[in-house]
Amino acid sequence: MKKYILLLLPLLSFALELKINVENIDIKRGGDIYIGIYNSENDFLKKEYRGQIFRVSKSIKADFNLSKGIYSIAIFHDENRDGELNKNFIGIPKEGYGFSNNVIFPSFNNSKIDLSKSTNIDIEMRY
Repeated sequence: MKKYILLLLPLLSFALELKINVENIDIKRGGDIYIGIYNSENDFLKKEYRGQIFRVSKSIKADFNLSKGIYSIAIFHDENRDGELNKNFIGIPKEGYGFSNNVIFPSFNNSKIDLSKSTNIDIEMRY
């Protein structure tokens, strides 16, 4: 068994830590905070590569171990816990949201981060 663990150690050293601090959460709204990480433009906001769900609290810090690469992060405040970002009839979000680089109008390219070393980022929720 030890021999197999030693063989895996070089693979583990390639994992980089991405720490996400979610700011400006409106805790009065209750619900959950969804954090999704995307690793391709084609999947952006459709199919997340990795994700976590947190109960709403004043401060949320999420840790991910990822390989070196290009990623984009999307967060939404699921107030009614229906698993989706609710929008009004013209497509404007009715629940809080946020993106890496704190962009307002997201695309994979303008919200991407180049994870080449362990990184801490802050994302501000918008309501």
